Amino acid sequence: MVCKSTFVAIALGLMASANPVGREPARIQRIPLTKRSGLTNSDGTFNLIKAVNEIARVKSKHSHNLQVIDKHRDHGHHSSSEPVQPSAIPTPAPSVGTLTATEILSATDTGALTAVGTVSELLTGTRTRTGTAVPSSAPSSAVTGSVPLTDDEGDLLWTGQLTIGNPPQPFVVDFDTGSADLWIPSVSCQNCGGQDPPYDPSKSSDSQPQSGTFQINYGDGSSTSGSPYSDTVTVGGITVSGQVFAAVNQESSEFLSEPMDGIMGMGLPALSSLKTTPFFYTAMKQGSVAQNTFAFKLAQSGSELTLGGTNNASFTGDIEFHKLSSAVGYWIIGDGSVAVGGKTSASQIQTIIDSGSTIITAPTAAADALWQSVQGAQAFEQGMYTFPCDSAPEVAFSWGGKSWSISANDINLGQVEEGSSDCVGAIAGGDLGFGDDVWLLGDTFMKNVYTVFDADQNGSIGFAQLA
Repeated sequence: MVCKSTFVAIALGLMASANPVGREPARIQRIPLTKRSGLTNSDGTFNLIKAVNEIARVKSKHSHNLQVIDKHRDHGHHSSSEPVQPSAIPTPAPSVGTLTATEILSATDTGALTAVGTVSELLTGTRTRTGTAVPSSAPSSAVTGSVPLTDDEGDLLWTGQLTIGNPPQPFVVDFDTGSADLWIPSVSCQNCGGQDPPYDPSKSSDSQPQSGTFQINYGDGSSTSGSPYSDTVTVGGITVSGQVFAAVNQESSEFLSEPMDGIMGMGLPALSSLKTTPFFYTAMKQGSVAQNTFAFKLAQSGSELTLGGTNNASFTGDIEFHKLSSAVGYWIIGDGSVAVGGKTSASQIQTIIDSGSTIITAPTAAADALWQSVQGAQAFEQGMYTFPCDSAPEVAFSWGGKSWSISANDINLGQVEEGSSDCVGAIAGGDLGFGDDVWLLGDTFMKNVYTVFDADQNGSIGFAQLA
């Protein structure tokens, strides 16, 4: 696919006050970002091999996450009955202890995935009805930064630059709301991928080794592992000190050919394998961001990530906020519904918003019911479905307020094969261990809305119309 230039904004400040959100001027700073390849080949056909790897990676990631949440709950970390507040976030300790993660279950072992526990069992927060717009409040001034993105082959994971150390060492990372840890390759890694020199702790005056190990195993048999450090980390001009992260000396094979060095977890603290405070929450505690929110605009052009507020030029109208349906763990909201062609296909669903996933994953029975309502749809591979290329289904999600539709281009992942009249749909069925009412909404959904993640109070997620 032809390379395209897009933009990602990293905001350092607040956007303007209440409902409707105002339009305030912003100062602009630019740093380079890249975007990882997608599931559609350059000839417009569907890339099944990449899709299989993506599905296995997502299953592994969330199986691991559920085990981490369960482990934190058992040890009294980030109790699910209490919201995570900035004042409750601990300062990174000198030692992070023994951090080896429980081995990830096989991506095909759905029975074992179910045994980990459902969201309702692991995340016992009270579900809150949603659908009303929550007014935002903020000072009248803002400082933002714009960051250019390059579309290498399509849409898979969204990446951008950060620096670690004093003096700074640059890295390109995936910004992932479905995980919470930061990891990058270490100078001791012999076969790591990426496009930048690996992290060298000896070159940073702020680097401090931490005890323990970091390891994540993937469903394809590969793993990422290394040692934790603390150091100064800067993203788009937002600098925090003493941030704990992993410098890996072994990297999963899936990362070797990608134009990225590692992952920046934007998830809640309960997902941290390192048992530490994620970067954005550290920035909140240290006062490095003016507002405890960040926002994504993912689009074919003008894409952006905003830290510390919202970019008013990227959306129109009000932001419709919905409180998290659990007090800890995932960026998840409840009381959702999905419609196909204007007719409700599923209701009272919970939805995890995950920028680190490409497609939408529904419980198997729910996905089957959705595609049965689409004329000409047929079961395909790996829980995916095909539909006639000339009649993409009209799919929309709602949480009691507006209806947020997915464009035909984003529903379509490409032809089954060259010359075929059938295309592969971006909504798949799969058991991720969450239970039978939880949907995972990845970039297929996020590319159609302006998405705001509010870490204040009990936490909420907001949607607005893209400008």
